[in-house]
Amino acid sequence: MLLNEIAQFTIAIGLEDITAVIELVEFSFSGFIYQWSARKKMDLAIRHKEKGARHFNDRNHAEAAYRFTKAIKILCSIPIAVESKAELVDDVPRTDLRALTSKLYNNLSSCYFRENVYDLVSPLCQKVLEFEPNNVKALYKLGVAYKMDRDFDRALDALSKVIKIEPQNKACEHHLAEVRDELKKANAKMDDIMRKMFVGSINK
Repeated sequence: MLLNEIAQFTIAIGLEDITAVIELVEFSFSGFIYQWSARKKMDLAIRHKEKGARHFNDRNHAEAAYRFTKAIKILCSIPIAVESKAELVDDVPRTDLRALTSKLYNNLSSCYFRENVYDLVSPLCQKVLEFEPNNVKALYKLGVAYKMDRDFDRALDALSKVIKIEPQNKACEHHLAEVRDELKKANAKMDDIMRKMFVGSINK
């Protein structure tokens, strides 16, 4: 909309249509995002994260994912020289940026995990583990995602790490038992195939 522009819109609520008229009476320009400081970008990313968390708690996973993705994109726009060893980016500690980025990837993976979109869960959890190799939530979701994709070897590796960190994790124990059972079946099937091949070669 333009300044002083008036617009009318209608939304359906139940069996009724509600019509409203809005006018843009004030507009302020905060500059282009590439001109913003790291602090300003981080503050905006945090606000999107908080909104995303509220949507997630309300089980509005699509809107939550949108907010978390938006926050990640904002953080990714902060220029950080690869060779730089400075602890601060503008006035923001790099550790804070890394922690927030990791949290956002983890939250985003949870949105897709809740919706059973496992092919998106895996790469997002791997992003988290680049920041925090022992993040239990990311390892657990990654293990379950691998299991659902029938990548049982990788599922075993991820879920075993969870149990090593949290020996009493019942949910993980359940998935780990299923993974081991599937691997046992696969190994037995492979042994049977190899045995038949070996017997066939002898008979020839």
